[in-house]
Amino acid sequence: MALCQCLHEFWSTYGESEEVALVQSVGTERKEVTYVELHQWQKEMRKALNGGKEWLVVGINLTPFSIEETTTMLLVAQEKEWSYVTIDVELPVTRQLSVLQSVGARRLVTTAESPLAKYLVMTLLRGLFTLCAVATVCVLPIHAESSDERAHNLQRLQDFRGHEYFVQFDVHQSEDDPVEFPIQEDYFTDAILDHFAPVSKRSTWKQRYQVNEEFWGGHGFPVFLYIGGEGPLGPKAITNRTFIYYLAEQHRALLLALEHRFYGKSYPTEDMSLPNLAYLSSEQALADLAHFHSFVTDKYGLTDEKWVAFGGSYPGNLAAWVKLKYPALFAGTVASSAPVHAKTNFYEYMEVVGDGLRYFGGGECYHEVEKAITQLGQLMDGGKQSRSKVDELFKPCYPMTNEFDDSVFESSVMGAFQDIAQYNAIHEGVMTLSQVCKHFTEPGDAVEKLASFINKTRVGDCLDSKFEGAANGTVEVLSRDQFDGKSSARQWVYQTCNEFGYFQTTTSVRSPFHALRAVTEANVGAEICKRVYQMDVAPDVAGANLDYGSLGIAVERVTFPSGTIDPWHALAVQNSTKLHSYSAEAVFIEGTAHCADMYYPSERDTPQLQWAHDKIAARVEWYLQDVDYRNKLLATPLVPEQAQAVE
Repeated sequence: MALCQCLHEFWSTYGESEEVALVQSVGTERKEVTYVELHQWQKEMRKALNGGKEWLVVGINLTPFSIEETTTMLLVAQEKEWSYVTIDVELPVTRQLSVLQSVGARRLVTTAESPLAKYLVMTLLRGLFTLCAVATVCVLPIHAESSDERAHNLQRLQDFRGHEYFVQFDVHQSEDDPVEFPIQEDYFTDAILDHFAPVSKRSTWKQRYQVNEEFWGGHGFPVFLYIGGEGPLGPKAITNRTFIYYLAEQHRALLLALEHRFYGKSYPTEDMSLPNLAYLSSEQALADLAHFHSFVTDKYGLTDEKWVAFGGSYPGNLAAWVKLKYPALFAGTVASSAPVHAKTNFYEYMEVVGDGLRYFGGGECYHEVEKAITQLGQLMDGGKQSRSKVDELFKPCYPMTNEFDDSVFESSVMGAFQDIAQYNAIHEGVMTLSQVCKHFTEPGDAVEKLASFINKTRVGDCLDSKFEGAANGTVEVLSRDQFDGKSSARQWVYQTCNEFGYFQTTTSVRSPFHALRAVTEANVGAEICKRVYQMDVAPDVAGANLDYGSLGIAVERVTFPSGTIDPWHALAVQNSTKLHSYSAEAVFIEGTAHCADMYYPSERDTPQLQWAHDKIAARVEWYLQDVDYRNKLLATPLVPEQAQAVE
């Protein structure tokens, strides 16, 4: 009866309070709660609680269990943290609940201590014969980035010349922060440095990975692999922030995440000197995935469990290519926003940014931005007096003495638009293209409006403007060859110089940024590759496209989601792409940005994004239903739409 007394005290204290989101009680009634019912209840609760903020409902793992002793757990969700509050921890179960983690008995947090606290108690009785038993569901607010945090992201984007980490999580949280339950982090100690060396000459290293067993049903249930990319593997990759987590809950899948070699804390060599960077390639990364697959299979004693791989942006490429190179290992993959076509002069990027301005602000917005950029271009092309005006308005960090300095400065200006366009409307509370258009269509001098916009979005007190010869010059930053766990610029730019190109330029007259004449392939690509990596030849994009197939990739069972507003879709599989297999499919999402489909579903998702999530979920369902996919790699499959869509 201790539980009933505790619940009575809780209800009497908070039952009439506005701080209580929901108290649902079935008293002494025994009720069967199915998985589908819980999922439907979660969706209804998200809608009910969406009062100006976005909330995620994190459910328990409904594996069969029984409770023989009176037990309860209450989960307290606060503004910036959440923790379990255990009142009675005696929980004899036939199958341990994966969410069970106690921080020790403690009293409830009062509204005086935490006015923003929200309490949610849901009564779930399944096969229970006690008078009272309570399982919990947590209502968790999504943290929106502050302007300072967004500014930090902008600087990262400028360092990468427009290619930021595939999907942004809590950037206020250091990549060094430890993972929290239910995520487990470990190192794969038998990772191979060079998969293509003779067996006798292969050396090993430690590669970081994460595991989430929260929903896993055990043997016979699938494995979902999140592919890490050109940045540290953060603590949120396989948690309730992502769509892979949502799908894992539906399918009771084991969740895994593998960090990419040379990024984060996965150091295959002692440093990033040029001889060591030779081991950084997509080919080696794909072999890492195959080797990790073997390791996990042995560790967990897996037999015929189906694997599905997920990746976005460059990891989206890897998701498609791993199915191409190692087709029997994965039942299917999801390659989100994947620029599978390698190209050096990626002028289409800024064309799509312009298309986004036109999409959200019409022709007036497009032309006002073009007018402002043109005026800046004229000042850059002018004499000393014009350059003084640039210094006054935009506050460059260093005097610009050559065209390479000009390219850094103009790339910084361009980067402000890139960041907003690439992640438009993904993060609540941050600037969108619609807001950009509102700013530029207000009365005022065009170039002055541009300067105020740049000064609002930049990092620090000045704008990057030095190619070489300063501590924070582009060449100096990219030449730092020591691992630090956070920096990814040297590694990623090396990959672009070696394999992919992806150099975003303003050379297209179809872009409103064409007046930024210093942002050329030579300045932002070839010169950097030469000065930093001693590469006197262009990236081997022809070799990459030949090896992987580019947009004509002949691959089975790959889903290619991308958004019409995402600048990277110009190099990705789209509706118009002629795929070689009926089992591969594009999911082209109108009005969405980079990797938008990789986030956990939200009530503020557009109908187009909701459609895409349903489409991807149905495709994953189909992957898992095909019991003979290994023997039908070249056969025409069933029509995916025949698979039942995931609720």
